[in-house]
Amino acid sequence: MLGGASMRLIRGTVAVSGAVLLLVSLSVVTATQAAAASVPGAPTWGTVLETRDGRAGVYWAPPASDGGSPITVYVVTAYVGYAPVLSVLAGPAKRDRVLSGLTYGTTYRFRVRAYNAVGAGSFSTASKPLVLGPLPGPPTNVHLIDQGPCTATATGVPYPGEIVDVGWEPPVTGAPATGYHAALSAVSSVGYGLSWVPTLGFGATKLGISYCLPNGTLVGFSIAAFDGFGDGPGVAIQECLGGTACPVPV
Repeated sequence: MLGGASMRLIRGTVAVSGAVLLLVSLSVVTATQAAAASVPGAPTWGTVLETRDGRAGVYWAPPASDGGSPITVYVVTAYVGYAPVLSVLAGPAKRDRVLSGLTYGTTYRFRVRAYNAVGAGSFSTASKPLVLGPLPGPPTNVHLIDQGPCTATATGVPYPGEIVDVGWEPPVTGAPATGYHAALSAVSSVGYGLSWVPTLGFGATKLGISYCLPNGTLVGFSIAAFDGFGDGPGVAIQECLGGTACPVPV
C-alpha cells in the first residue's frame, strides 16, 4: 500500500526468438477507484412553510455524501400519520419544493430522499408536523345600495344618475382577513364604462366605496378576502341602477 493506493501485480509470458520472457507489470489503483459506488446518504431537513392555499413549501440540505455517484433526483413525500399520501420529484440541484393539493386541517410530516445511478438513498428524518390552516371565509353582507340621485358624466355629457354604495363586511369563518381583492364593472346604455381588475386590493379596514353612475348602468361586483397566503371564496353580485333599462349581460 502506497499513500492510500493499492498495488496489483500482473504476470505474463511471451516467446521471443525461442526465448521465454517473464513480463511483470505493476498497476496502481487508488482506493477511490477500487471502491464501488453506493447509494447517497440521507438529506438534512431545513424548514417547512405553510402557504395555506392547500400547499406547503419544504426545504432541505443535500446529503453529506452522494455515494460516489452524482445525485440524479430527490423525492419529497408527505405523510399523514405513517401513511405516504403524496410524492413529488425535484431535480438534483433543487433544495426546495412546493407540494400542492393538501387538505386544510390535516397534520402532515415530510421526508426526502436522494437517488443516484446506484439507487435510492436513506430517507431524511421526518419534518416537524404541519397543520394547514384555513383561508378566510367569504365576505358577508356584500351589497350595492342606491343612495339617491346625482349627475353622472359619461363621455363628457351629464346624465341623471344614482349614487351607489358598494360595501361588504368581514368574513365570519376561516382565518382573519388582512385585505380584500375586488373586481367591479359598470356598463351603461349611454356609453359609460368602468372596470377594475380582480387584483385590485383593499386593506382590512376598507369596507366600502361609492360611485355616481348613470341610470341604466349594469353594475357587477365581486370580492374575496385574503390573509397573505391566498384568497378565500369570493362573492359576486349584480344590479341595474335607476329606472332605465340596462344593457343585457354578455
